[in-house]
Amino acid sequence: MANSKSNIRALVSAGLAAGATLGALASTVARQRAGASTSVNPALINWRRAQGIAAALNRNDPFADTPRAQFNQYYAAMIKRAAPLVAAAIGSEMPNRVLHVAVVSRAEWVAANIGSFRQLFAPIERFHAEGLAEEGNSGAIGNLLFGGINQALLSAEVGTLLGYLARHVLGQYDLSLLAPEMRSGKLYFVEPNITALQTQLGLDPDDFRLWITLHEVTHAYQFEAHAWLRPYFDQLLNEYFDTLREDLGALREGALGLRTFIERARSRDKSQGWIEVVMTPQQRDIFQRIQALMTIVEGSGNYVMNSVGKELLPSYDYIHERVEHRQGNRKLIEKLFMRITGLDIKMEQYALGEVFLKHVAEAKGQPFANLVWRGPDYLPTIEEIKNPDAWIARVAAMQAG
Repeated sequence: MANSKSNIRALVSAGLAAGATLGALASTVARQRAGASTSVNPALINWRRAQGIAAALNRNDPFADTPRAQFNQYYAAMIKRAAPLVAAAIGSEMPNRVLHVAVVSRAEWVAANIGSFRQLFAPIERFHAEGLAEEGNSGAIGNLLFGGINQALLSAEVGTLLGYLARHVLGQYDLSLLAPEMRSGKLYFVEPNITALQTQLGLDPDDFRLWITLHEVTHAYQFEAHAWLRPYFDQLLNEYFDTLREDLGALREGALGLRTFIERARSRDKSQGWIEVVMTPQQRDIFQRIQALMTIVEGSGNYVMNSVGKELLPSYDYIHERVEHRQGNRKLIEKLFMRITGLDIKMEQYALGEVFLKHVAEAKGQPFANLVWRGPDYLPTIEEIKNPDAWIARVAAMQAG
């Protein structure tokens, strides 16, 4: 479901890191030509400004003053109903953990996610601070990378993205990537968006909310029932961020370093998106593994939501048709925004992951398809997601051996 948001922060943070590197190139050239002072050391992102921008985009929230107790009880009942159906579908039982469930306004959703976004950007902020400490206040590479202009741009981009998502997200399982300690995730339901879409499309209110709940509970089962999954996700993100140290070193070399990034852009595969334009082969490999993981995570949410929903919900066909029609008829400006922010990639992940899992289940049965959750070695690559039979052959050989 394109309006669920469980892991987009991972893709966005990696994408913005690449975008910040692109910004660094322009900033470096401009400062060198203008002889600009580098005495100011702003942080990578002004989080207060980002939250202010997101809040400004969501004034007059119709749900802001609505009592929550009745809504929380309603969704708790939905989760209780969905849980055994999801467990049967993915072949995993939920550990005995208490999930935090909250029905939130748009502003509350922004406030809940600012901390998680900041947590994901912490490694880049750390590299920034280390660069400042190494270079000192004269000619610091951190200033060239993340000067006031770049900070304003990145803060505005994060704030605008959060503001956009706050108006479109229906449900979210927040797994708190890169958190200092493991803890159960949180389930959010953004009721003003759910009500608005349900009313706009003329959907059955209970069926539609249970459909959404199936998707989010699937994400909860993925991460709560498979202890390896969250640490592996964190590992990929940390590996990716660690490679950015090399980029900082390249930029210290001035014109020679700039040439390195230009050559990367020239040699890129035309099929690669803008996010990958300044990545090294190592960065691109890690980024594609993150994409592959997210594709299975998101695709599984859609697969369970639709396969279970079809059997369970009387108005399933109408819900599915109306939502698909709406997604296929987005306004041009919305499509452009999604392209720039990388959200279009997330939408592709829903489709690719769902098609992959459906193909495997039909070819080899649901238990075989559920092997994707056994461990990192069982996850498909991007190429295998596009060619499910290749994954089937590889995993069948692993099982036989």
